[in-house]
Amino acid sequence: EFAEPTRAGIAQAATALIEAERAVVIPKLAAMPISERRRIGKVFRIRRETALRHATTATRRQRSQTELYELARRAGVEQRSRMTLAQLEAAVSAWERAQVRQGS
Repeated sequence: EFAEPTRAGIAQAATALIEAERAVVIPKLAAMPISERRRIGKVFRIRRETALRHATTATRRQRSQTELYELARRAGVEQRSRMTLAQLEAAVSAWERAQVRQGS
């Protein structure tokens, strides 16, 4: 069985990951063409959004701006492309509350 991680242990692991990134990842990324770096960034964004989409609890789950934009588009929110993340969250939440009220 694994012991519950401590705050100090988590901080130490995070520091080790940051140092590994500085030593290995960043130099390799700097040597890559910009098109390849953009492709890798897109892959990571998609994986992050997929992981968030499959999160189980509402407190852990945060919608990405892309996901909120798509929900706002479906809801017919005007000027959504100019909205910030917080504004999109508010607009989508208001639309979802209205949907629940209509369904009741």
